Amino acid sequence: MNYERVILKLIEDVEALKEQVADLNRKLITNESNAQMNEHSDLTFYEYLTSIKGMKYSTAQSRVSNCKRVEKYEGDLEEHYYKDKCKLLLSKLEYSMEDQVNNRHAAHKIPIDGNTFNGTATLKQAVNLYINYLNYLNNVR
Repeated sequence: MNYERVILKLIEDVEALKEQVADLNRKLITNESNAQMNEHSDLTFYEYLTSIKGMKYSTAQSRVSNCKRVEKYEGDLEEHYYKDKCKLLLSKLEYSMEDQVNNRHAAHKIPIDGNTFNGTATLKQAVNLYINYLNYLNNVR
């Protein structure tokens, strides 16, 4: 009879320990998840392009420079993003081959040396990459 009480007590203790281990595992998983989220939240645009998108370092650096250039003449990209998901800015970066042939001025303020069609397309591509980056960060957070 005494052994039965000891065995029942041991079973209770084991069950309590199992619950404590389960709680610790839940906390560990939550902490790891939060660490991963913070790791991605601190991800720079350049790191996103190279690590997540697999872009070559030189190409990624060019896209970062393109975005900085857009910001210099058209304003902060994050402000554009949170205002209207960059719709107005992207509309300014519309420039067709027909526009080029007809010598029309681009709607944006960014000076382009050389081919306006190609230069504007490159800047628009960089802005779209930045939009994808911000969308990625917002989905991770």
